[in-house]
Amino acid sequence: MGVLQDILKTKKAEIEKLTPKGKRNKPIFRLNDFFKENQINIIAEIKASSPSAGKIRKIDLDQILKTYSKYAKAISVLTDKTFFGGSFELLRDVADATKLPVLCKDFIIDKKQIDAAYINGADLVLLIVRVLDDEKLEELYSYAHKLGLDCLIEVHKEEELDRIKDLKPKIVGVNSRDLDNLKIDLSRTKKILSQIEFDAIRIAESGIKNKKDIDFLKQYCDGFLIGETLLKTQDINKAFEELL
Repeated sequence: MGVLQDILKTKKAEIEKLTPKGKRNKPIFRLNDFFKENQINIIAEIKASSPSAGKIRKIDLDQILKTYSKYAKAISVLTDKTFFGGSFELLRDVADATKLPVLCKDFIIDKKQIDAAYINGADLVLLIVRVLDDEKLEELYSYAHKLGLDCLIEVHKEEELDRIKDLKPKIVGVNSRDLDNLKIDLSRTKKILSQIEFDAIRIAESGIKNKKDIDFLKQYCDGFLIGETLLKTQDINKAFEELL
């Protein structure tokens, strides 16, 4: 069984126990209000671990957010606990402490996860085309929008662009990491980004390690989702400055 299959099997069990409660206590921030033309727009990620990197770092939220608020245009929070060390509580803590848009990044396959994201302060949610059939993708996309949330629609292959063209999503991400073997291919990401024909904010996700990688992709996208490169360094300020 591959990594993705392991994650989804665990996720289904988690969802059975998920009971979103409470009320949202903050307005919704729009990503397009924060992204700037002709700038390197970074969505900076918070995660304690990952299947590809193992344990990344202990999350000192105050320190991380202080730095992220200086350089990032948005913040991504992993809410998957088993594989990424995240939680919806972490999402709420971040959302309460920042005035940047917050992305709930998870393997979302059920409306209850979107409810939990909304209640805990997310401004947009990740929907991965690979893990959803067309009917479920449209259902979750529409449900998120009904709550006022934006969606980052993530693709991994060229043919997945055909599946989302009728949705015409406002935000599309291309993940450079193969979810089966965890390998990175920025050339594939560049090719897919260049083939997005509808009007959307285009995000390059995963595998961005340095300014050279950003320069390789920036002609084809509007922003970059970056996590490990920032979190694995001792000096996050310096890491941002080297990327920008």
